[in-house]
Amino acid sequence: MATTDVPVSAASTLTRTTTRGPLRGLLGLTAAELRRWLPGRALILAVLGSAIAGGVFLVWSSGANADNPRLGTYVYATFAIWVAVLVLVMVATAQGAMANEVDEGTAAWVVAKPVGRPAFVLSKFLAAVPGVVLGAIVVPGIVLRNLMVEAESRGDTDFSAEEVFRLLETRASARGEFTTLAPLGRYLGSLTLIAVILLLIVAVMILLGCVVRSRAALFLIGLAVPIGLLVYSVLGPAEIVELTPAWAVDSLLETIDDRDAPVLAPTLITGAWIAGVMTLAMAWFSRKEL
Repeated sequence: MATTDVPVSAASTLTRTTTRGPLRGLLGLTAAELRRWLPGRALILAVLGSAIAGGVFLVWSSGANADNPRLGTYVYATFAIWVAVLVLVMVATAQGAMANEVDEGTAAWVVAKPVGRPAFVLSKFLAAVPGVVLGAIVVPGIVLRNLMVEAESRGDTDFSAEEVFRLLETRASARGEFTTLAPLGRYLGSLTLIAVILLLIVAVMILLGCVVRSRAALFLIGLAVPIGLLVYSVLGPAEIVELTPAWAVDSLLETIDDRDAPVLAPTLITGAWIAGVMTLAMAWFSRKEL
């Protein structure tokens, strides 16, 4: 009996098309989603974060504060504004990641192809990771770090509120014990914590997009998540906080206040929550009627 040889390229294409599994088509979907984040959205995040740090530098170096050139006063405010803006941008950007696709019928069209529904959801998150890390964290983080290095090179020192009270109780020579520039490891730790918090917000918004149809409700609930984590990190019992992403928020507050705080453990805990949220989102979308 004569046999027909199938070209290797055609065979591999057939295998990719007919392969079954919840994550089939993940690579192609992720590549398509990446084009939405890179370079456009990532560039916007990078410019926005760098502009905040650059504005602080202009105010600090303009000479208007020559009598009291303390950068730390602005650095603390910069971190607060930076994180707040990033949270708002993440919520606003991610709220449509799933909701728009479902409402416009794009999701139904895509999952009708040989792709898995869980892959469709997971691709939204995977594509956001490099955009968040590069645009929201790395570029503005380098700009802000250079600003702090410049301040230290000028001999600029500063104190948090806690340190001021300590100085009032000790001799004046204690000033030399504190500097504006935090150790590099602690600074990188703070950037890591910001990144996992933002990625948690992206995951939550993807889950909400699978469940909630109202855009206003999506935005308000998404905004309530980081606010709730912040409040709980301050008011919640430590033994419970350390089992939630609020631990990452608490550690971030401590690192910004120039105190040693754990980074790896809260990052892993938050990562586990991200995995749980995304698993729930994929399960929900797999059963959702489109």
